[in-house]
Amino acid sequence: MRAYLLKRVLLMVPTLVGITFLTYALVRLAPGDPVEAMIRTQAGDINPKVFAKEADAIRERLGLKNYNLWGADPERIDPAEKVLNVFYGYGRWMWRMVRHGDFGESMKYKTSEGGKDPPALFWERIGITLPLNVIAEIFIFAIALPVGLASARHHGRFLDRFSTVALL
Repeated sequence: MRAYLLKRVLLMVPTLVGITFLTYALVRLAPGDPVEAMIRTQAGDINPKVFAKEADAIRERLGLKNYNLWGADPERIDPAEKVLNVFYGYGRWMWRMVRHGDFGESMKYKTSEGGKDPPALFWERIGITLPLNVIAEIFIFAIALPVGLASARHHGRFLDRFSTVALL
């Protein structure tokens, strides 16, 4: 049992890395620029020259300047370069997150406008989320365990079929 649990816990790490990488890659490779979206939500429509300067400043601040793909002509960017740029950006983000606890900048809760940084938002909301999840788990076990035992005892009968359908 310990070996099974240890295996499951150790498999959480590559699963978490895979999910975060997939999310990062989808955001980076999707059409449109997240930096442009940040500027448009902050300022609305602005002068294109001011927009370009602002976008470059934000990319520099966020560390996106070195692997910016959006300014180039999509026909001229090598697909392998896009993939390498995504890996590079993900590595930088993961390093900052693990080493410094820096999850990046929220587009919704901007720290420049007096908002909170993502770790502060996380710790603020975990106080509500954790007790709700514990209560939900207690209810799940309080209902699923007796129903599962009853279904196992009456395998193939009405109670087994009904509980299988009802609990789905």
